[in-house]
Amino acid sequence: MRTAAEAAEQVERLTGLKRGPTQIRQFLKTELGFRWRRTRVIPCPPKADLPDHIREQEHFLENQLQPRLDEAVAGGRHVFFVDAAHFVFGTFLCCLWSLTRIFVKAASGRQRFNVLGAWNAVARELVTVTNTTVVNTDTMCDLLRLVAARGLVGPVTLVLDNARYQRNALVMGLAQELGIELWFLPRYSSLSNSLISS
Repeated sequence: MRTAAEAAEQVERLTGLKRGPTQIRQFLKTELGFRWRRTRVIPCPPKADLPDHIREQEHFLENQLQPRLDEAVAGGRHVFFVDAAHFVFGTFLCCLWSLTRIFVKAASGRQRFNVLGAWNAVARELVTVTNTTVVNTDTMCDLLRLVAARGLVGPVTLVLDNARYQRNALVMGLAQELGIELWFLPRYSSLSNSLISS
């Protein structure tokens, strides 16, 4: 149900009890523990149906990623999840009660602070490369060198999405030279977010 009014209609239809939106909101929150939540999307390839997509994700998790994570937990491997974040130098405005519109000085919003990070799935440590220009092949190579410089004992696996700058000959060659395994998530995967947050 999208609104309290819709919930009120459902309650009345199912029980015969007529309640206003305010009463319904209170009931949903305090009695049932509901919260008004934003919906989320499930990434899915355009030419695949959802069950096939779910099977592909489960197969990757169970047969490829989970064994590496288990090995990392046992101390026999290091697994890092890699992703980039792009922060914008900008102003986030609020609303004010005022007689006239209030203007505040702000940056243009075009300048960015980029972070390419590798999060150790077991040790919970973050290795980062930052800049204010762009994340590209050179940035990815810098990250590979930083991970290698940590002197980790045992195999090292980096789990990546399929960003173009991660999948080229220069990055793949350097990873092989440094003895780092690059492991790419299936297309349209939501696994990285769920694993990092868990």
